[in-house]
Amino acid sequence: MRTTNSSRPARRRGPRRDKPPATRTAVLGLAVIAALTVFGFSTLRVYNGLPLVDYRTVYVSVPTVGNLLPHDAVRIGGSRVGQVLKLDIGPDGRPLAELQLNPGTKLPEDTTVGIRASGLLGARYVELRPGRARTELPEGSTISGGEESYTYGLPEAVAVFDAESRGGLRKTVGGLAEGLLANGAPLNGSIKTGARAPKEFRVLAREVLRRDGAAARLLPSLDSAVAPLDRSRGQSQPFMDGATRAVDPFITQRDATRATIEAAPGALRAAEGGLRRGRSVLRAVRGLSTEARRTLPEAPAGLTQLSRLLREAQVPLRRAEPTVRDLLPATAKAAIPALKATEPLVPRLKSGIDTARPLLDYISRYACDVKNTGAVLRSMTGFAQAGNGPAGPAMAFRLQAVIPAGLEALGIKDGTQILKREAYEEPCRYVSRPYPQLVPVGSTRRTGR
Repeated sequence: MRTTNSSRPARRRGPRRDKPPATRTAVLGLAVIAALTVFGFSTLRVYNGLPLVDYRTVYVSVPTVGNLLPHDAVRIGGSRVGQVLKLDIGPDGRPLAELQLNPGTKLPEDTTVGIRASGLLGARYVELRPGRARTELPEGSTISGGEESYTYGLPEAVAVFDAESRGGLRKTVGGLAEGLLANGAPLNGSIKTGARAPKEFRVLAREVLRRDGAAARLLPSLDSAVAPLDRSRGQSQPFMDGATRAVDPFITQRDATRATIEAAPGALRAAEGGLRRGRSVLRAVRGLSTEARRTLPEAPAGLTQLSRLLREAQVPLRRAEPTVRDLLPATAKAAIPALKATEPLVPRLKSGIDTARPLLDYISRYACDVKNTGAVLRSMTGFAQAGNGPAGPAMAFRLQAVIPAGLEALGIKDGTQILKREAYEEPCRYVSRPYPQLVPVGSTRRTGR
């Protein structure tokens, strides 16, 4: 028989709970979300370096960085030693890259930098080239790079060929193809000739190297030859533009150019015949100039006399004008039959002139001698001479003696102007001077020529 203890109160049974309370679940969820947020944020920050690691910071200033991006590698000798942390513009307006270097990375003061290609698609990395200085770069130093620090790659080469460049390249290739069309044989000849060039260059190089110091002298000489071209490179572009404009008509009018070249041999042959005939003309002009040179010195005196004659003839001509006006009709009527009667004589007269012309040309060479002979004869006859002579003017002779050169060396001087050194002076030279005269004492002296 079971007894019941009446002193213990009876326990009340409620409904059974299989789930935790909502408050505890919410707190636990918030804690898990916060932990995941911190983990994700820390994971994203890993790109900028691990926490609690003492990285070094160095800056790089270069003219261009290309496609360099944050988190791209920094390498020394091919090994990764850090990353690009940030890209910005420096105070000088050039790109400034902040580099994060691994602990223990040592950079001497003379370290140089280069922006190199990392593949064919444009990726880049920073290459540091440590120098030999014993002092290291301090924290936060800036390494500057020049124009040579950037290495151009395939993207830059492709970027050159924009729409305009591609059009020009297409025209160039098309023009080259048209120029080579139907020129296979000359092109093959050029290729064969070019194939001999390396051999000839080797022979030239061997000859240069065989002479002591020849190569050392050759390079400075080439530098001296190129230096003026370098100084005038500003004028090279206008020159090339002018040359392009000068050559362009030959390209645009190549059909006419080709026809001109084909017609050139015949034109040259015709020009050669014209030059041969031109030589005859030149010989005739030379003869005319020679004769003119002989005639022109006498022309001023003749023109002066003609001018004097024209001035003096004005009055007689004015007085003769009425008479000539009255006689002209009758004279003309009588002159026509007379001229017709002389017509058969014209060929004979021309023949006589043609016969006499060579004789006159020959005599004209000795015109000065004829003049001098006349002057001598004039002096011998006493015509227009100073003095009368014992038997009148005919006895007034021109006296002139030729002395040897040695008499002047003896100190003999001629005060009478009778003696002379040269027996044969220049033609016509002494005709214009007064002749030395022997004038009798007491006679009257008149100046003659």
